Amino acid sequence: MLKVLIADDKPVVCSGLRRMIPWTQLGAELIGECGNGQEALELALEHRPGLVITDIRMPVMNGLELCKRLQEQLPDTAIMILSAFHDFSYAQQAIRYGVTDYVLKPIDKPKIEQLIHKIAQVAQNRQIRELYYRLLYDANLKERWASGIKSGDMSMIQEQFESIFTEYPMVAYDVIKDICSKLLAIWLEASREAGLPWGHAGLSQEQAWQQLVAAKSKEDMRECVRQWFHGVTEWVHERKNKRSEVVVECLKNIIRQKYQDPALTIYSIASELNLSPNYISVVFRQWTGETISTYLTRLRMERSRHLLKDPAASIQEVAKHVGYVDPHYFTKVFKKNEGLTPSQYRNLALHPGSASV
Repeated sequence: MLKVLIADDKPVVCSGLRRMIPWTQLGAELIGECGNGQEALELALEHRPGLVITDIRMPVMNGLELCKRLQEQLPDTAIMILSAFHDFSYAQQAIRYGVTDYVLKPIDKPKIEQLIHKIAQVAQNRQIRELYYRLLYDANLKERWASGIKSGDMSMIQEQFESIFTEYPMVAYDVIKDICSKLLAIWLEASREAGLPWGHAGLSQEQAWQQLVAAKSKEDMRECVRQWFHGVTEWVHERKNKRSEVVVECLKNIIRQKYQDPALTIYSIASELNLSPNYISVVFRQWTGETISTYLTRLRMERSRHLLKDPAASIQEVAKHVGYVDPHYFTKVFKKNEGLTPSQYRNLALHPGSASV
């Protein structure tokens, strides 16, 4: 909740602002109304408001002095000036004291709407700062991001960047730029831990910083973020593909070397590679279009066809040689795949002119 303090020596101005501005709807709370700058400063030091709305001409301490003291002692407090036209030059001077907004008196309906918009913006600025600064000081954030980059699941990282632009449309440019800078620093650290070469997509870390510094608008910054994620996504996708390709080749080599072993299964292969059975099954099918079991059976059938052409080898010996302990089961599998029993296949292979199989 944004705490707001009003300083104006005219009670009608204070009461009008109190009544006409929907403080709660804006995520704000009016904590006090003061008639002079000294009273406002004391109350501000006690309650540390996020926003002070002050007139310039006030007794005891004027608005310019109040702005100066607030900047010195409460630099995170936003300041908004209510200024009569003839005091406009004073309002301009207040810029050096951290004042970024002013509203010219008299305060009519359009000016109230202007104030409402500005208060809503300050409230969002403060809300997003608090939200993201809690995130930035999370000791485990870098490790979580590094883990996400390694696994290829960067949805959490992208969501945290994107929400700056989508969920807080009224947040000021400088606030978003500050947060993006801090997030980029953490992201670069996480990327290094994950082994990500930033030059991979033609964008060095120096260039990433230069892009952010050169951004002239929130949309420019958002485009920077999109480019960063595009480069990292490309790298992650390529790395995952290379890893999958290596895994598939390892699987094929193991199956070629051990297809004669009756105990060869998806589980024994996964154990040998120190990977999960589900992972190797999914990767193998994605890359080859067939399951590991189908590949193993196809390899065994190819070897069986070659062995069956030797009339000296019994069906039982052929079955055993290709990893089947039970010759009857071997016959069943062979017929399912070849459309012939091993004996019929042998007879046709040895006597191609035979009319009967």
